[in-house]
Amino acid sequence: MARPLLNNAIDSLEQNKPTLPILRINTKYHCNDKIVEVSIWTDGPPISLEIRSKMFNPFFTTKPIGQGPGLGLPISQRIIEEHHGGTLGYRSELGNGTEFYLRIPIKQSC
Repeated sequence: MARPLLNNAIDSLEQNKPTLPILRINTKYHCNDKIVEVSIWTDGPPISLEIRSKMFNPFFTTKPIGQGPGLGLPISQRIIEEHHGGTLGYRSELGNGTEFYLRIPIKQSC
């Protein structure tokens, strides 16, 4: 489930930048909500408004033809939501990078 998120993060960093790109992967357990969160953050450019409205649509891709069918995010979202009762979301702001996160509820005592 996290693989398409990681692949997309790496692809976004391959754009020409004057500085060394940064990629962070974090995991967190929210004890009160009993949720595990995995987040992938890059300091790459923000996601444009046009792309935001389409990026979870099947077969939508920003990659060149033949380099990605546009199924990674929609399939990941479906699995996380329907099979695990979780959420897949993102935050993207100019100057603050882009972060995708998945949150999955678990049944475990704290």
